[in-house]
Amino acid sequence: MIANRYSLDGETSRPRQDAVRSAVNRLVRDRTGALLSDLHVDVAPEPAAGREFSVVLTGRCGTFYCKQLAGVAAMAAAPGGVVRNRIAVG
Repeated sequence: MIANRYSLDGETSRPRQDAVRSAVNRLVRDRTGALLSDLHVDVAPEPAAGREFSVVLTGRCGTFYCKQLAGVAAMAAAPGGVVRNRIAVG
């Protein structure tokens, strides 16, 4: 996918972070549609975990299924990164 083209090693550049954020945002919205509201995607370097970067998802879903869809979509859009799914259900 798009995120495969971006390496976030060492110093993470803003354009690369933005590209990963955009790819994750687009795929998560495509897969969840109107089920997810207030989606926010944050991308940061993650050297301590031995990964290139971390992606943190926040927002609100009505079901745990929606939350799972969002997390799986984020992992697909950002291979090589750690995905932290902090989407609230309720």
